Amino acid sequence: MTRVASRFCVTALAALALALPASGGGEARYGLSGSQADATLSQVDPATLRPVGRPLRVGVFNADRAFSPDRSTLALVSQERPVLRFVDLGGMRTTGQVTLADEGEVQWLRWTPSGLVALVDLARGSKLVWLDPSTRKVTRTLRYRGELVDPRLASGRIVAVEWPSGRVGPVRLNVIDADGQARSTRVDRIAGGWQRRGKEVVRMAEPGLAVASDGERAWLADRDGEICAVELDSLAVHCNAVRTLAKNGSPWSRRQLKVVAPGTLALSGWEKLTAGPRAARPIGLWLVDTSTWERRLLDREIDSFRAAAGVVVGVRRNGVTAYGSDGARRYGLEEPLQLGVLTTTGPYLYVPRTDGRTVVADLASGRVLRRVAARVQPFQDVDTW
Repeated sequence: MTRVASRFCVTALAALALALPASGGGEARYGLSGSQADATLSQVDPATLRPVGRPLRVGVFNADRAFSPDRSTLALVSQERPVLRFVDLGGMRTTGQVTLADEGEVQWLRWTPSGLVALVDLARGSKLVWLDPSTRKVTRTLRYRGELVDPRLASGRIVAVEWPSGRVGPVRLNVIDADGQARSTRVDRIAGGWQRRGKEVVRMAEPGLAVASDGERAWLADRDGEICAVELDSLAVHCNAVRTLAKNGSPWSRRQLKVVAPGTLALSGWEKLTAGPRAARPIGLWLVDTSTWERRLLDREIDSFRAAAGVVVGVRRNGVTAYGSDGARRYGLEEPLQLGVLTTTGPYLYVPRTDGRTVVADLASGRVLRRVAARVQPFQDVDTW
């Protein structure tokens, strides 16, 4: 199992992006239907999940995607190669494609004011690639010996964790400033990586990363409850032990960390002792005060969450529970047929079911609007993870 294969089961259903039509009005969104091998791009009514208007067959160009700042153009990533295809959304037509690299798979794509930036995962290591969308030419490439994961973009800065290739070890935090300067620092007290024996993954440690919206500070959380704050101007590191769980040495773990209010982090994740389909143990959903490092447990059963519009929606077995950024409980939805991956788009929350239907609910209140047989999966609002 590769890192790409593991991540796709989450991103294929939920890592998508909001888009208004070129006119700027209405409730139209975009989404995909079909399969990984043959997908179709459509506008979608977010309340009914029905396709609207003329669809466009995009085939394997259904991995990550990014909208231009004016929402008129969509860049789609191929499942098979590091290639982008451009779509004119006004005419719903393809306008060309470009190759980002000779090999690898694109794991992350953002359309910034200065152009497109992509993270390309290689057989060994990673690279960041900058593309000028007007000329369709690669303008810059940064190569990394380790594996870059889950970059964040804040106030023009790109921040990404880098862990060692093929093993678990101390991570580096990489910062690429708005002027293009690339800097990094090693964070010894945060471990990350996928340890491999041949082609088999035998150990996994994925730390959480959160970045302040002003791009001034980042936080890293590892499996032992350690949280390290990094000042992104100076790269000074300050670590604190936030004992949200006991040190048990679980060889498989993932942590999720996000700023949900000024001075407040949401922390969640899971861990397990063995590989394979055996159920993982959630560490719960916690709020952490970054000034005092005090923490508060909100729900022991949550193992991941989405944070959007001031609501933190935690995923648990057979349903979801939502909280305000202050930790006040908003609502709970019981859904025994829940597939496990939820999506938020604008004011809507979508919970997919194993029977192919999707629960459409109001994100703010949790009121269930309908359960529909979804033909199109709506694009997920960016940066809610």
